[in-house]
Amino acid sequence: MISYRITRLKKAARRALLLFAISTATGMVTLGQATFDQRTAAIIDEYAITTVTGDVAKCGFWYAQANFAKRNSLGGRTVLDQTLNSTPEDPPFAYWACMDAYLRWNATDYTQSQRGETRDFMTSFTGYNEGSSQNHQIMLATARYLASEEWAPGSFAGGSEFANGDPTGKQFLLAKMDEWVHKGIIEHDSPIYIMFHLGPMRSLADLATDPEIRNMARLAFEWILINAGNEWMNGHMASSSLRNLFPYDAQNEYYETDFALWLYFGGKTPLDFNLGSLPRACFSVGMAVSDYELPSIISDIANAKNEEFTNRESHAVDTEWNLNFRKTTFMDGDRYALYSQAELPPGENSGLNQQSHRWGLVWESINDDSRKSAFWIKHGRRDISSNRAGTTRYEQVLQNERTLVSVCDIPATDDVTFTEGFVSDDYSTFIDTSDKIYFHYGNVLLAVISPKEILWNEGDERIRLDHLKNGFVIETASPDRYSGTAQEELISFQAEIESSDRLAGSDVDGDQPRLIYSSIYGYTLDIQYQGDRKIDDQTVDYTSWPLMWNPWVQQTVGDDTLTLIFQDTSRVYDFGNWKVIGEPEVVLSVNDELVYEDVTVFPNPARDRFLITLPSLRGDSIDVTLIDSSGRMIYKRQVVRPKESDQLEISMDHLKVGVYWLKLAFEKREITKKVLIQR
Repeated sequence: MISYRITRLKKAARRALLLFAISTATGMVTLGQATFDQRTAAIIDEYAITTVTGDVAKCGFWYAQANFAKRNSLGGRTVLDQTLNSTPEDPPFAYWACMDAYLRWNATDYTQSQRGETRDFMTSFTGYNEGSSQNHQIMLATARYLASEEWAPGSFAGGSEFANGDPTGKQFLLAKMDEWVHKGIIEHDSPIYIMFHLGPMRSLADLATDPEIRNMARLAFEWILINAGNEWMNGHMASSSLRNLFPYDAQNEYYETDFALWLYFGGKTPLDFNLGSLPRACFSVGMAVSDYELPSIISDIANAKNEEFTNRESHAVDTEWNLNFRKTTFMDGDRYALYSQAELPPGENSGLNQQSHRWGLVWESINDDSRKSAFWIKHGRRDISSNRAGTTRYEQVLQNERTLVSVCDIPATDDVTFTEGFVSDDYSTFIDTSDKIYFHYGNVLLAVISPKEILWNEGDERIRLDHLKNGFVIETASPDRYSGTAQEELISFQAEIESSDRLAGSDVDGDQPRLIYSSIYGYTLDIQYQGDRKIDDQTVDYTSWPLMWNPWVQQTVGDDTLTLIFQDTSRVYDFGNWKVIGEPEVVLSVNDELVYEDVTVFPNPARDRFLITLPSLRGDSIDVTLIDSSGRMIYKRQVVRPKESDQLEISMDHLKVGVYWLKLAFEKREITKKVLIQR
């Protein structure tokens, strides 16, 4: 265990030097087109200061890490002293951050006094069992588990257990990781709180000494990124969510999760690293200083938005949560996305909360990245002028591709007796006919259609429908469907919609409001409140919804196998055995770690050949094997008693572009190194 952490520290030191060199050399970077290393350097630079914004205990440990990464040990220690001496107002964030910082930097940058203070801070805390939400529990379990690997059980105060029968939190973490990759996540696609699933998984994958939890955390981390990448649209998180406080922001207004996705996937240049005067990006510092390399196929898929497609997902299926969520996102390339969720069972009295967000439309603004580029309507828990978050069970929706229909049945006794939404001023032109309003948003044409009057005035950010029983339609189209000026395109869109009675058969005033809409695309959507939801007279079976499914990502609910396919590359996860099929297993020991440090492969990535520098060993021989991403052995050679710095050249001009694994076997041990072929 000590050897593993020593090696981690060596790698972290190299990573810090790389980041320092990049941030020094690049200066101001157009971050929308930045590389991964430039984005990491930008985050490090932002927080490598000694004045912590906001809650010091919550954020200070990340500022300290940024200073350490910039080789400013004095500044890092100054922030660390401030943070260790502050009182946590939100303990889960502070204790997870404290343990992450300690394990990454204590051997190189902490003073002896700070090591002791950290030990006291972590072992005296008695609130590890007090997480009030899923992300709180994940952070507290991660903190307690990593602390338990570092200090003996007798070091901890009485009452510091994570749970009865699970004092370190390990069993909880193992169970949650297994739940996520088979059933989805309760706080799914939250632009804030998924960060506090991703971050703890990165901590465990980088810093835990137990190989089981380290491996599971690595794969769970990738599963969450894959899941979020399905709906990443160059800065927009085009997804419904159980917890979304800010559902109508610009494409470059990033919150905590958004910054993690931007770090790994890229996107619009952030409007502000500290949106709303809160250090939103600081929680990504641990990822920025990590030596982890995301498999390129994951980021490739997250950015593969050059064609129209539909993504379907399920979350919180058969968990302790009262609802499970069946989600749909349609993307018209990188131009716009329409997304929604159906909750099962419909009408459940609880399971939605003050931050739930059911559906919306987002697009890439042709005017300015900082322009609000989102639209939605909902039955909220309060007037959106006072608080825009939260929705209720009194609205139900159905989506097929570019079209969404909604019905509402609001009790007369409810505090909010209307539906309302947000209208961005990003439109170039509009048409208002009372029961139909059309907007041209540059990359998308939007029609809002209702059997009843729609209340909206030009320039108003709010749109409203003043009826307890009601329904509406959201019809979208690419401007390319029509021709002419923006006004002419919108008039053509209006004419096509109004060419027939598309709401024929609807009855939104009945006991169970029903809305039927015949789309301009030829399909018919039929939704009845607390009743069936049909597309072309076929009832939608949400119980058979996949866990993740789009042209590049496929996994069914409860299935062990997740398959990624991008162009001629694939990656297959086996969550029954917690491995990537074809990815060699790496066995680590003290000697292995030392040998790994001595093995070099140059160049890597390579074009047609690479040169391996082999270590000097006492054994008689080394078996050198090259394995492709499908697990097929494509090269094998035995090197007999190599001399120090002995070199071996392998020709790769006959191999396809992709990821390969170099395996060295010796003295009943194996080490493995990933190599890339790029042309």
